[in-house]
Amino acid sequence: MYAIEHLAWGVFYGLATIFMAMAIGSGKVETWIRWLFFIGGALSLVHAFGMIVVSPALIDLGYFAAGVLLPITTTLLAIRFRRD
Repeated sequence: MYAIEHLAWGVFYGLATIFMAMAIGSGKVETWIRWLFFIGGALSLVHAFGMIVVSPALIDLGYFAAGVLLPITTTLLAIRFRRD
């Protein structure tokens, strides 16, 4: 279960957010959302690589992506949908 959890948050979440970043349109709030999704996805992929090479510094970057960037991005996404 531990390996599946890190596979999900590292690889699948990382790829999903990078592809979501490519699907977001243009605009002021949308630009922030796009970059936060991209950065969060990249950090999650680094997290998965950190699990493979057993590097705590790289692993912690994935926790930052899920614990800090995800709530900020979700809040901005809610603001965007509320605006529309």
